[in-house]
Amino acid sequence: MRIIMAVVGTWVMTESARVLQSDIKQESLSVIGFIIGFFPMVLWQVLASAVKKITFASVFLPSMASQLKVSDLDGLTYWHQARLEEEDIENIPNMATTDIVDIMLATRVPPDRIVDWVDQAILYTDLGPESADENGRRARLRQHGIRTASALIETYRRSIERGSQKEFQTILETPPGQPPAILTLIDAVRTNPNLLAIQTWRRLPTTLPIDSRQTLPLPGPGAVAAAGAAGGV
Repeated sequence: MRIIMAVVGTWVMTESARVLQSDIKQESLSVIGFIIGFFPMVLWQVLASAVKKITFASVFLPSMASQLKVSDLDGLTYWHQARLEEEDIENIPNMATTDIVDIMLATRVPPDRIVDWVDQAILYTDLGPESADENGRRARLRQHGIRTASALIETYRRSIERGSQKEFQTILETPPGQPPAILTLIDAVRTNPNLLAIQTWRRLPTTLPIDSRQTLPLPGPGAVAAAGAAGGV
């Protein structure tokens, strides 16, 4: 597919240069073909920016950039990102809801690494898009060593055991008159069907000693199967 993309992309660039009455040397075409072959998205970005400059296409031309990019996950390189895109994982929400066992078998990436990516994706999906701000919610969680959904829940569980729930609830800012933001975030991440499999893989407790909410919501059949496979592996 990359070869086809390189050939078609180079042809498109050549025709675009002819239309714009610009001359491209053969050496430049070779470089362009090489870049497009390795980075297919470069072609769309170059063409989109060029078309938007000379026309009013920005009104109807869709953006290929995702607000929750897979590249935001820790430990994920461009080559991993390209491999995941072949498995229909193009953004963080896709990663958060993917079938963990299928990805392990299809990509041959170390299981611990995949589990960590999915764990991060669950947390980032519920946090939502945000700018690279030192005072952002992701940054505030990281200051306390929380970078995954399972770490968030485990930290909360341990704060209950230590009796420091009130201090824990102040990690994220909460608008006046609303329940603590970090508690609603915990409720949100616990609904993800992959969380049970991740907690099983990491050998973490799946219960929280709070009121009547003693267990996680009942997972779907896919999560049960994934948890069983993760435990077996």
